[in-house]
Amino acid sequence: MTEQDRLWEEYTAASRVLKALGANSGPMGLTPDTVKQSPEYQEAKRKSDAAFKALRRFNAANVVGKRRK
Repeated sequence: MTEQDRLWEEYTAASRVLKALGANSGPMGLTPDTVKQSPEYQEAKRKSDAAFKALRRFNAANVVGKRRK
């Protein structure tokens, strides 16, 4: 498993937890305020954001040769 695969799995696992807690379950795919206020959701959101940030940094550093000029 590559580093990118590991980071992607970490991000998707965190996203699944958010979805299980009720993210994007409201009207028009929005997350209800009652869900956003729960400590479980807030912790899962922090983990998801951190995992996405790590994946974004990895991709930015390792796709240098494929950027447009």
